[in-house]
Amino acid sequence: MRTARPGSRAARKRPASGSRARYAGCSPKGPSTPPRSNTSPTNKTIANSIRFWSSEDAVLHQLYGVAAIDPAAQNLVDRQRNDRRGELERLVSNLHRTRRLRDRTTNRALNLLLVLTSYETFRELREAGLSDRQLTATLQQAAHDLLLGGRGSR
Repeated sequence: MRTARPGSRAARKRPASGSRARYAGCSPKGPSTPPRSNTSPTNKTIANSIRFWSSEDAVLHQLYGVAAIDPAAQNLVDRQRNDRRGELERLVSNLHRTRRLRDRTTNRALNLLLVLTSYETFRELREAGLSDRQLTATLQQAAHDLLLGGRGSR
């Protein structure tokens, strides 16, 4: 089996690995698909967030519950939140660079994405009875309406 040369077209098509894979679309090279597809960076990020929260919900629900009284649990929650913030900062930077944000305020975009991809938002909507599919569609539409204003994720 042949391997791709670093920097070749085949090498660039390899799937992402590590923490960036969880928040797809955060590559410094920007999106690999047309901006109007359902696989836009914003849509992929939200879908991956919901998939992660859903798969880890039983553990995370307990962890977030004890974080207020257990410094080790709070430390883990803080590290996870900081990791997510870093990935979302990269996404917002790429959206800003490619002029896909509704306005030029990257701080606003970052704050909205932090809310849309947070575990707390996931829990609120899950307790309201939304399925993973409904959660994903609702949050993707909100991101489109609030951040992209018809210029991106759908």
